[in-house]
Amino acid sequence: MNERTLDVYLAEPRGFCTGVRRAVGIVEEALKQYGAPVFVRHEIVHNKFVIENLRAKGAVFIDELAEVPDGRPVGTRGRTERLRRSRTPRPDGS
Repeated sequence: MNERTLDVYLAEPRGFCTGVRRAVGIVEEALKQYGAPVFVRHEIVHNKFVIENLRAKGAVFIDELAEVPDGRPVGTRGRTERLRRSRTPRPDGS
């Protein structure tokens, strides 16, 4: 039987891309500035540990903007999403 080996190399340093760091930083800054809860449209990163950490800090992930109480901050994935509440603070995650 022919056995083949496979070498696996891990890149150093490992971590999150700039976009992920920025998105998480925006939510964390909104939590500092406005206090919990801060509503975020959809999970902004595909990492369950990061999402759970943000939830523990007071981020609430929603599917629809109608779920946001008046006057509470809401973050979106980017500039293309339009918000219905003009008086709602809205950190831009783009």
